[in-house]
Amino acid sequence: MKMLLAQSTDLPAVPSDTLKWVIVVMVAMLLIAIAVYSAFGLKRVKMDDQPPPIFRQAPRGYNPELCAARHGEIARRLGDHDKELDKIWQTLRHDLPEMERRMNQVAEERIAKVHERVNDVLEAVSELKGQVIKREPRHRMPG
Repeated sequence: MKMLLAQSTDLPAVPSDTLKWVIVVMVAMLLIAIAVYSAFGLKRVKMDDQPPPIFRQAPRGYNPELCAARHGEIARRLGDHDKELDKIWQTLRHDLPEMERRMNQVAEERIAKVHERVNDVLEAVSELKGQVIKREPRHRMPG
């Protein structure tokens, strides 16, 4: 038993590097603890009660009369906006088909002009080759 106890406390058996690093870590932890205590240590704050503090109730943030008046105004404005939106939708429903018809007509006229110009170019090219070929337009406008 005495032999076992003597072996467990044999300080020269501990490697010197291990002992050195244990001491370094302990010193580092001590320095960190001192830094934390100095930064966040308990500091007493002394209040000067001259003049004494005055405590008052804060004003109410909710005014029922004002909220009711604002609600009425907002409801009236929303109703006006809804009426305007309905007018816009009615106008769009009425005018949209006419706008689409005019846009289609303009597109067809442009296509017809492009076909006529392509046919003119083809006719000029065929004349340059010595052949005269008349081509009918592929796209004809209704009407």
